[in-house]
Amino acid sequence: MSTSTSTSTSTTWIVASPTGAALMTAEQLIEAAHRQFGEALRVQRSRRGWETDYHLYVTLPGEPEIEIAHFADNQMVGIAGTEMQNAWLSAWIRSLLPKGAPRVIAGDREWRGHAELPYGISPQRVLAEWVDHSAPGWDANDPDLR
Repeated sequence: MSTSTSTSTSTTWIVASPTGAALMTAEQLIEAAHRQFGEALRVQRSRRGWETDYHLYVTLPGEPEIEIAHFADNQMVGIAGTEMQNAWLSAWIRSLLPKGAPRVIAGDREWRGHAELPYGISPQRVLAEWVDHSAPGWDANDPDLR
């Protein structure tokens, strides 16, 4: 993962299906993260009663630490990193899902914007196609996001 153009400011995004479809189990995410990040990955079980069941921490040389939070209902994955790290992680998480998976989006925690995550999307496209929710009509004709 190369995110060398990223800044050190951390933001939190959520990757989810706006239709409420399940994305993946914690076990699937952890296994994929072990394959992707190897020794740079640390996995921690969430405290009882939290919405999340696991937190994954990735420390890569020269990069700010990344946090990935799997939600226990299998419907969301939270990611906290720089904007470019989040774009990369959003595209990576989407790549773990089948091509025909239900609609998947990434949005910031404050819901100020989102990006569609079609199969095969690149991190650059995630950023380029970000929909700014302050723009009038951003949700026109989109029953999933109203």
